[in-house]
Amino acid sequence: MINPRIAAMRTYSAARKTQLFATLGRPIVADLTIGEPQHQPDPHIERILHEFAAQSLGKYPKTKQEQFLTEAIINAAHYSKVLPTPISEEQVIAGCGSGELLFSFVFASLDPDKPYVLIPNPSYQVYSSATELAGGKPYYFNLTKERDFQPDLSDVPREVLERTSLCFINSPNNPCGVSYSEESLRMLISLARQHNFVLASDECYSEIYFNEKPKSVLEICAALDGDSRFLNVVAFDTLSKRSSLAGLRSGAMIGDARLVSNYLKMRLSERKVLPLHVQRASAFAWTNYNDVDRNREMYRQKRDLARELYVAIGQEQSMPDSTFYCWLDVSELQGDDECFALELAKETGVLTYPGSYFSVSHDGINPGRGFIRLALIDTVDKTRDVLRIVTDFVGSYE
Repeated sequence: MINPRIAAMRTYSAARKTQLFATLGRPIVADLTIGEPQHQPDPHIERILHEFAAQSLGKYPKTKQEQFLTEAIINAAHYSKVLPTPISEEQVIAGCGSGELLFSFVFASLDPDKPYVLIPNPSYQVYSSATELAGGKPYYFNLTKERDFQPDLSDVPREVLERTSLCFINSPNNPCGVSYSEESLRMLISLARQHNFVLASDECYSEIYFNEKPKSVLEICAALDGDSRFLNVVAFDTLSKRSSLAGLRSGAMIGDARLVSNYLKMRLSERKVLPLHVQRASAFAWTNYNDVDRNREMYRQKRDLARELYVAIGQEQSMPDSTFYCWLDVSELQGDDECFALELAKETGVLTYPGSYFSVSHDGINPGRGFIRLALIDTVDKTRDVLRIVTDFVGSYE
């Protein structure tokens, strides 16, 4: 009656966080735990949804998205990335947000004879949850402050690599707020091809950066090969972060046509598909580059507002170069990040995420322990006020 793999799955981090703050006993001043952008979206999105809603009700949408949405996703990719040859329609699938695509992609990619899935630690828990439910074996590689949170698979045993079906990466990275270097991405592509596993790159924060635009794994692939086949590689993106459209639930996957067609074969039975009016709004949003620039500038302002907080904790050199997260090392103030987050909430009413909730113990360490994550998702003015509260708390912490 009940799938035992579900019972064995570790508790989702959001449920742990809810339990942590359940008995707070005071009003919540600000919730900095959820990566849910609160910028005002382009009003044209709402008009499109209204315009096409009625005619969408009586028609099944195609499992593989409409042509106009395919073209919009391809155009957005070519606008934002340096690619030597065009992306083909066979390399693109739209889905109900990047999280849904990432989760279900595991089921299409896991070979029972190669059960390992390599997962960054800390990371978005969907990677491990999907692996566990699909019957795979998670194998974690730590992202540490000493390595600037860059992925390093040099310690993964060869026998694990030989039995790996899939490796997840996430750049720009949640929760660490950094982008992977070109050297790191080249290394990961090389390993994926050498050991014949899939490299799945979660790039949902790709348009939120503050200095140099981070490279997509698709660009590194194209530079290595001189074409846009993206062999052994797929990349995932979403409108939730870049366009402040979390409720639209609209994402995309681009990559190796062999992997995309294999995934589509499964999806035809799953029947997870975007309604037609959502596809219309999505097509507009993917190519609404001015709105992406507007959002990025607001995130830049909020990142700069966080400088005082980083100075107060003696970590100005650790300012994020991408995403809208602050990944703060509070270990010198309080070694228990869960305890620190709870103390901050009780004293100020500001909720933050304990870093250890994003990670597991591997090689004798939990790389998220001693960190807290703050999501700078609200308006610039509200963010300024909340950061001042957190900075004052840090400055007076005993």
